[in-house]
Amino acid sequence: MESETLAEGIDSLVQFDDEHFAVKLNNFALKDTLECGQTLRWIRLAKERYLVFSADKVVLLYLSDQDVLHIIGASEQELKYWLTYLDYDTDYAAIQKRY
Repeated sequence: MESETLAEGIDSLVQFDDEHFAVKLNNFALKDTLECGQTLRWIRLAKERYLVFSADKVVLLYLSDQDVLHIIGASEQELKYWLTYLDYDTDYAAIQKRY
């Protein structure tokens, strides 16, 4: 899968197996994204490790290195769904500069 097909905000995408992806995102805070109150269906398993539910889907999300998000349990077809769910294409650095 080519990262260019997903979004400009993705620096790199690695597929480990059919349902494990690692995505380098710019200025992404998993904890802030999930725990802000806008996302209601998740369970924190450990620091920066979450089981997240949406519709009939469930994935394990965690950060390994700075801005590298692992998505486990999503097929290649579902990857775009989860990245959109996490609002990956919003430029939060630009928003923070305004305030």
